Amino acid sequence: MLSDFASITALIPAFFGVVIVILGVVGRQQPARQRLAAYGIGLLAVLGVLGSTRGIPAIIALLTGDSVDSVIATVSQGAMIVICLVLLATVIQFVRDTGASTNP
Repeated sequence: MLSDFASITALIPAFFGVVIVILGVVGRQQPARQRLAAYGIGLLAVLGVLGSTRGIPAIIALLTGDSVDSVIATVSQGAMIVICLVLLATVIQFVRDTGASTNP
């Protein structure tokens, strides 16, 4: 929306977000499926990081002051990596906490 270039690929983070929200709602409303939903969210987080890694050279270039083809795309990929890493860390902590509470 911020650039003149329109592409369906610009909506990929939104698609990830929608699926993550759906899994979160399922996990919250159905406690028996909470851990399964967390694994699904974790998988999406890993895919989000892996899918955005191709933008790392552009992110580094932008941070060091060099020019990039699309600042918006570079910032979006960087945000996707950071958000997915935080989400993955949260899922890992959740699985550890629930695993510890269910195992004697």
